[in-house]
Amino acid sequence: MNRYSILRWLAYGLELFILFILQETPGLSISILGEKAFLLLPAALSIALFETNLPAMSFGIVAGVLADFGMGHPPGFHAILLAVLCFFLSELATNLIHTNFLTGLLTGLAGCILVLFLQWFVMCLMAGSEFPEYIFVRHYLPRLACTAIPIPVFYYFNRALGLFIREKE
Repeated sequence: MNRYSILRWLAYGLELFILFILQETPGLSISILGEKAFLLLPAALSIALFETNLPAMSFGIVAGVLADFGMGHPPGFHAILLAVLCFFLSELATNLIHTNFLTGLLTGLAGCILVLFLQWFVMCLMAGSEFPEYIFVRHYLPRLACTAIPIPVFYYFNRALGLFIREKE
């Protein structure tokens, strides 16, 4: 661990904290049909593309704990989900895929779809809510749309942080 890693991790932590504030402050986040964007999700996924396994998983846990706290969901739901997803995405980016804009966009979109679908499945379908199809169409699809909009911005921002705050070779 060197000073560049610590500086980069502090920048990522500050990014997640600012996004949490933006996400939870009424009127400051992207909104479609009254549903706010889940800004911590694409940010954590894009961080995972540029970090190794342990830091990626750690930032997934931090983003998940903030999301659980802000959304009022059961403690640990998003933390566990994002930890596993960020670990998997980091492993994928390190060993299997070439990280570029297209893979960042596709993995970010797939991660958003997976997390929001699992959120609907656990919080609505398994909980026995009335009209789960209506809840999915009226609440989760608009949330998915406004969560997916800033994926390119987060990709390029975290790419800049991940590539430029490194030790010079």
